[in-house]
Amino acid sequence: MPGVIFAQVGDADADHNCWQRPEDMDTPRTAFAVSEKALGSEVSAEIATALAAASMVFKAFGDRGYAILLYQRASKWIYFSIALVVGLTDFTDSMRIFGYYLRVEA
Repeated sequence: MPGVIFAQVGDADADHNCWQRPEDMDTPRTAFAVSEKALGSEVSAEIATALAAASMVFKAFGDRGYAILLYQRASKWIYFSIALVVGLTDFTDSMRIFGYYLRVEA
């Protein structure tokens, strides 16, 4: 589905009270979709972070083309995440504030 990402979250209290291996845990993991209609700024920011980190790794190992692709996708996710936090009406002004962090080239 274009424009939608799925995430899975556990119960923080149950997870922190459990000392089993993650593979053996049987606490429920609720799946949910994140999109423009179903908000999830934290998940979006985490996705952006992971893609940006992967971009740096691929750049370091010489795959500049894939690094740029990952960086472009990371940029889209961080813009989306910030838009969710500040609201779409304040998006342009917020990008001026956060833009400094997005200027790093892949």
